[in-house]
Amino acid sequence: MLAKNLPYDMEPLVVIESNGFQEIYADQLSGSGVQVEGVKNTTDKRSRLAMTSHYIQTGIIQFPRHGAEELVSQLTGFGIEGHDDLADAFAMAVIRSLAIMENNRDFDVWVDWVRENGGMGLC
Repeated sequence: MLAKNLPYDMEPLVVIESNGFQEIYADQLSGSGVQVEGVKNTTDKRSRLAMTSHYIQTGIIQFPRHGAEELVSQLTGFGIEGHDDLADAFAMAVIRSLAIMENNRDFDVWVDWVRENGGMGLC
């Protein structure tokens, strides 16, 4: 579903944390024809998540009413929740998406597209 909503005829990109042993997952997926990028995180989860808060607060990133309950729970309960992998994956996806858009597209055009399409196209 995400691939259908990508602007500018973009190809889907799978971003995988590749610190330590996790690099094997990126290698396995890229061998299967999927466009994969391994990312070695140098900041902690809390810092990565903090980088996304402005985009959530301003409505650039929105969540569906149904279907993202577990993610929203992890985001709102970060530091208290027993699990935070979805929140971390979300932060990594947002940070990488923003970097791609800022480097390859007019950022204002992208923000307008996001607002017109009701969020990041994840629902």
